[in-house]
Amino acid sequence: MKIIENIARRICRKLTKNQVIRIIKVLQNLLDDPETIFKKPEPEYTNYRKFKVDSEPPLTKPPDSIPELDYRRFQFQTFFE
Repeated sequence: MKIIENIARRICRKLTKNQVIRIIKVLQNLLDDPETIFKKPEPEYTNYRKFKVDSEPPLTKPPDSIPELDYRRFQFQTFFE
């Protein structure tokens, strides 16, 4: 509280009574609408840093064989399943 008292004394020494009253009115207006002076909390992002680590290690060499895929057969199977 000592800091606030020192600031109030400095303001009263340097300014006139009317200027101090104006400052008080401005401060009251700011405190009535806290969004104008106080920082809003940042929104919490739902996907921020929520991830899973794959349990399998990465491949160190390419796979030995890659199966040949026929896209027409794949479409046909998924369509009728």
